[in-house]
Amino acid sequence: MVNPLDPKSLNDCAENQSDSISRLNFERWSKKGAVDAYRKWTDLYAPEQVIFDKLRDNLRGWDVLDIGVGGGRTTHHLHDRCGSYIGIDYSFEMVKQVRSRFKNCDLRQEDARNLSKFKTNSFDLVIFSFNGIDYVGHEDRVSIFFEIQRVLKPGGHFVFSSHNRDFSGVAQFGWRSYLSTDSVRIFAKKVLNLIPSILDHYRLKDYETQEDEYALINDDDSCFITYYISPTAQISQLERLGFGKTEAYSLDGSLCHQHVPRDDDWMIYYVTQKID
Repeated sequence: MVNPLDPKSLNDCAENQSDSISRLNFERWSKKGAVDAYRKWTDLYAPEQVIFDKLRDNLRGWDVLDIGVGGGRTTHHLHDRCGSYIGIDYSFEMVKQVRSRFKNCDLRQEDARNLSKFKTNSFDLVIFSFNGIDYVGHEDRVSIFFEIQRVLKPGGHFVFSSHNRDFSGVAQFGWRSYLSTDSVRIFAKKVLNLIPSILDHYRLKDYETQEDEYALINDDDSCFITYYISPTAQISQLERLGFGKTEAYSLDGSLCHQHVPRDDDWMIYYVTQKID
């Protein structure tokens, strides 16, 4: 398996598609612009607030692993509200800037595909927020689920979000965002980025995949290969990988009905548990 923390292994290994997607996305998340974009973001999404409120009474005694901390958005809400808190991200630049804000937190550069530094049955709660799990290939995604299941204590909770394949706007390249802006300055900046975005978009088309269960899409003008899966398929995937009961939450914080397409929500939050 490719280790994204080791640039030599990224360059020298024989890459399969999942490795390639993970590498490409890792390079983008490590750029200064990506780090700066998440530096001051602290607000929770409505489903996160609902989920954290439900878990609040237990958090004080729980050991928590927060994966993909980015700019420290969830760190801000969790680090002093649980028994123990460890935050990880595979981008060293992300970890470095979060450490500068939360000096007494245990923040580490780690790869979610390989959590071998953490013992089996270590955590009551594992979080992977803001679709961080969607920026690896399918095989790597499965590896992450298995690793999270291993480090969770029996009955432990796993909270994460994922891009919604049922969303009506999926796979639309971002032309309309260039044509519908109120700010001349923002519009001009977007136009300057338009040509490289188009080139990047079509260069990454070879990595796109449409499978029965999921899709890998270079959507909008993000220049990421992004994993999309419907709530029905995601819940089925979790059950197949050995997780127990799963709840899905829409962007307004309400519970989703598993078999009803959520075409107005671009991402869905999930809460599942490790089977005792």
